Amino acid sequence: MTLLQRTINGVKSEIWTAIEPIDGKKKWFNTGSANKRTARANAKLFYDGLRQGKIDEVAALVKRKAKVLTIGEFLEKYEELCVARNAWDSGVRRVTWTGYCSGLRMIVRHGLGMDFANLKKRGRNALIDRQPLTVLTDGLVIRYINAMQAQAKGTQELATIKRSIYSRHLCAKSLFCPKTTQVFAAENILLPNLSSFVNYRVERGTAVRFKAPKDKSLAARTEAAARDLKVADPEAFKMYLLARNAGLRKSEIVNARVSWLGDHEVNIQSTHSYLTKNGQDREMLLTPEIYAELLELTKERSVDEHILIGTQSDRVIHTPARLNKWLTELGWTRELTGSSKKLHALRANYISSMAKRHGILVAQHLAGHADYSTTDRYYADPDVKVAREA
Repeated sequence: MTLLQRTINGVKSEIWTAIEPIDGKKKWFNTGSANKRTARANAKLFYDGLRQGKIDEVAALVKRKAKVLTIGEFLEKYEELCVARNAWDSGVRRVTWTGYCSGLRMIVRHGLGMDFANLKKRGRNALIDRQPLTVLTDGLVIRYINAMQAQAKGTQELATIKRSIYSRHLCAKSLFCPKTTQVFAAENILLPNLSSFVNYRVERGTAVRFKAPKDKSLAARTEAAARDLKVADPEAFKMYLLARNAGLRKSEIVNARVSWLGDHEVNIQSTHSYLTKNGQDREMLLTPEIYAELLELTKERSVDEHILIGTQSDRVIHTPARLNKWLTELGWTRELTGSSKKLHALRANYISSMAKRHGILVAQHLAGHADYSTTDRYYADPDVKVAREA
């Protein structure tokens, strides 16, 4: 630890400032004391508190009243300190951070009753970002809930809105987890007490569970028609194989490389440009028939190339659009499958069949879910008896 008296505008301060590296970064602390012994003791408590995560003790040591950040200032600093800069960084994924921001801004907008007539998205966000963090209270959440539920036109729509409210509040309060407080405190930035906002219990709403397609012949018809799809549109066929027979997410299929194909398995993994959804790698077993199909379709490609041929726009937009159109023509509609996301319905169909045959914990691993309750809540078909390991 180093103690020094800083010179500001040519005037040497009597107050001692401490500097000490923590996690490879220099942390400055204004000890608030002109007595060197007292300053050293305060600094030791401060740095020990940072290392041990004792945020309350650290906060008590900061004598000056901290400026209350605006929402925009907080989000900008959060992006700098907490968001992963690349696929190998340990921070929050950028796509997750975007969802957090969207949820927070939606709650502030409706909770404060802001009128955004004639304002474009950038102007709306700028207006929200000027609000201080102290507007985030349980009262704001209550007003947001009332405003959203007032838009419901029926019981079914109300259930959908309740799920949306829960999801947005979950995203927004994730910005203010204890880890965030610790990271900001390490930068001498104290956040206001937002416990009433974070701890407010929002009703989760009725779960939307996966149900097997009502048309029992749909799966057989799709498998038969897939032979023609292989000839007519090989890229859409590869996407179909990976979703229907391996349960991959769209993002995983889009980023899948030939090197992911192992011995009768797909090894889903992070790359320099892609981070898996929960940051964990996993293996998806393939039947001999599916494995042989994928080897045949990728035999002319190098191991570093994507399984799907084409530009990023082709993989992300055009190929999925063609596959969705093909599925719609076969009957993969919301009425039959319970989902308007046709590609995701293929994945759900696979996970549900795995849960039925091998148990919920096996299905959880194959789905790549951190918690088995997610698999049970959204993918276990309630019309079939799902095995659960003791």
